[in-house]
Amino acid sequence: MSLDFLVDTGAAMVCIPIQHINTLGLLKKGEKRVKTGIGDVTRSIYGLANITIWDRDISMNIMEIPEGVNAPPVLGYLVLEALDLVVAPKDQVLIGNPANNGKYILDMF
Repeated sequence: MSLDFLVDTGAAMVCIPIQHINTLGLLKKGEKRVKTGIGDVTRSIYGLANITIWDRDISMNIMEIPEGVNAPPVLGYLVLEALDLVVAPKDQVLIGNPANNGKYILDMF
């Protein structure tokens, strides 16, 4: 499945609508309390999903966006860090980490 995401460096998780989670057949792992723009809520966590951006990929847990919540899929900072990607705010695009000359290098420190 291919999705367009809103990149949100203030959000931690990858969040996708529940209908896409159901289509992917992800298994529910539990629930977590989370802080959102509307206050503290409980959201279900599903896992694992393989996330691929360019030649970079990682398996991560996914947080649901429940039915009735009008929000786009969100790509948070955990996946950006894991895939060595940064936001170029002027151009509003993702780029490979300039500290690594744009190359995909895992940080073990």
